[in-house]
Amino acid sequence: MLKSRLLFALATIFLLSACAGAPTDVPKSGPAVTPDTVDAAPLAPAAPVAPVAPVVIATPVVIAKPKITSQQLLGQGGAWVVAKLGTPVFRRADRTANIWRYKNGHCVLNVFLYEDENSASSQPRVLHFDARDAYGYNTDREHCLAALQE
Repeated sequence: MLKSRLLFALATIFLLSACAGAPTDVPKSGPAVTPDTVDAAPLAPAAPVAPVAPVVIATPVVIAKPKITSQQLLGQGGAWVVAKLGTPVFRRADRTANIWRYKNGHCVLNVFLYEDENSASSQPRVLHFDARDAYGYNTDREHCLAALQE
């Protein structure tokens, strides 16, 4: 009921404003000045414009880090990970596992390095990693890896 009254009131206001017509107290002005009605006096010649030399901005050479993928990260040792991603912002060493955290403004990458009981090498290897966004939700690991290498 309230909606129908509101719609009726709005429709009435719209119709009344359409019937009001144009205001009558608008001052009359002369004809518009267009290129056809401008004084035909010749213009003074323009001053010659000196040529401008192009501006060359030297850009610094940026050597981009190679992008690594999740397939390249899995199975690698800690030294390789540090060489590619740098020093982690957080490290935790458990009895059989190490957890390394890398983060920037886009994401957090948790890398889990485990010692292989069947291997003679004592260096832990990446067997799992996960990626989280800035709010702590799971996010795409490839995008996070790329963002950490920029």
